[in-house]
Amino acid sequence: IDGRGRTIGLIAQTNVNVGDTSYFRQYFGLPANDPVVMLNGPDPGIQSGDDLESDLDIQWAGAIAPSARTLLIATSSTQTAYGVDLSGLYAVSNDLADVLSLSYGSCELDFGDADTAFYTNIWAQAAAQGISVLVASGDSGPAECDPTGVNALSASVNGLGSSPYATCVGGTQFLDTSNPSTYWNSTSDPVTKKSAKGYIPETTWNESGGSNFLATGGGRSILFARPPWQNASGLPPDTSRYVPDVALFAGSHAAYLMVQGHSTSSSGIQAVYGTSASSPAFAGLAALLVVGELVPACGGG
Repeated sequence: IDGRGRTIGLIAQTNVNVGDTSYFRQYFGLPANDPVVMLNGPDPGIQSGDDLESDLDIQWAGAIAPSARTLLIATSSTQTAYGVDLSGLYAVSNDLADVLSLSYGSCELDFGDADTAFYTNIWAQAAAQGISVLVASGDSGPAECDPTGVNALSASVNGLGSSPYATCVGGTQFLDTSNPSTYWNSTSDPVTKKSAKGYIPETTWNESGGSNFLATGGGRSILFARPPWQNASGLPPDTSRYVPDVALFAGSHAAYLMVQGHSTSSSGIQAVYGTSASSPAFAGLAALLVVGELVPACGGG
């Protein structure tokens, strides 16, 4: 169960240096398996800021599912459309992957009718084709899309992932700070660099303080009604869709390590955190869920 035979598509609006991911896999003892960059139209080149996001996406999707094919789908932004929108459309229209991950966001409150229709239809089509779509919930808690900064009733959530046809991925943090030695070894494995002893208890990611909002995005959709499969205990007594649907580690005190800017003089290893890491990591988990075709238990004759 390592993702072999599956393709994870990472939606992007930049190219990347594939050598960074090659070094990431080598450094952490993963099998060699370079990502594939698929350009939709002209090469957007390496866009500062966006390339960090895309390096993170392909490295951690591949870390969780090391034998899966990781496919970066990159499109240049235009005067009328963001590159990630065009990449998502291209990926679904051409049925490029079993799982798609998107780590960008736009507030429902800012959506026009055309924006709502676009993401509703594209993720519905993905679902019809058997493509699992994972979208990061955001990193500023319920204030992410709150125009007043006080969690107003008019606040909204990430519209790229609020459609019931997408799986919105939120963040957790470890409950390990009171007694770290219970959960962590004092040294790391020399090959895999692992130091965790096993599963570490989690809680909702919220490291906010003062004017800094560092917490899992989420809340009530202002665009979508609650789908039947979300009728579960614990939700407010209304008819709205709520996100996130699932959550994975996103905290900063034991952040994700990734590689960018690798050269002979510097490894380029840096620590990052947030639901932008949770989403591609969960996409890797989704790629592990289907392990192959069913075959007869015994030969014919």
